Amino acid sequence: MPNSKPVHWIAAALLLTFSLVSGACAHSNTATQNPPAPPQVQVLQYALTAATSNQALGAAVHLACRPAPPAVATITDQHLCSELADGVRAAAAGIEQIRAEAASGDAWSVMKPKIAAIVSAIALNYAVPGGNDQLVSQISALTATLANIKGVQ
Repeated sequence: MPNSKPVHWIAAALLLTFSLVSGACAHSNTATQNPPAPPQVQVLQYALTAATSNQALGAAVHLACRPAPPAVATITDQHLCSELADGVRAAAAGIEQIRAEAASGDAWSVMKPKIAAIVSAIALNYAVPGGNDQLVSQISALTATLANIKGVQ
C-alpha cells in the first residue's frame, strides 16, 4: 500500500492543474465583450417591448373604462374611452409597421427616417383624469419605449 499515496497526490495534482487551466479559460472568455447589436435588431427588441407595453395599456384602458362589476369605471367620459381605445389600436398598427420596416432588409440609412416617421405618428397625448395611475404609468412606459426606438442610431 505504500504506492497508493503517490497515486492520490498525482490525481490531486492533475485535478488542480485541470481546474486552474479551465478556470483561466473561463475567465478569458468572460473578458470578451460582444459587439453592440445592429440598429435593426435594437429596433426589433424595442418594438417587442412596445408591443407588450401597448397590450398592458389596452388592459388598463379596459379596466378604467369598462371594469367588471362590482368595480366602477374611473373614466366615465365615453368619448375619452373611445379615444384611448383607438389610440391603443393605432399604436399596435404602428408598432407592427415598425417591426416590418426593421425586418425589411433595407439599409439602416433608408429605414431609420421611415421608422422615425412611424413613431412620430403614434400620438399618446391624452388628458387622463386623476385616480388612473396605472393608465398614466402605461402611457408613460409606451411613450418612453417609442422614444428609445426613435433614438436608435
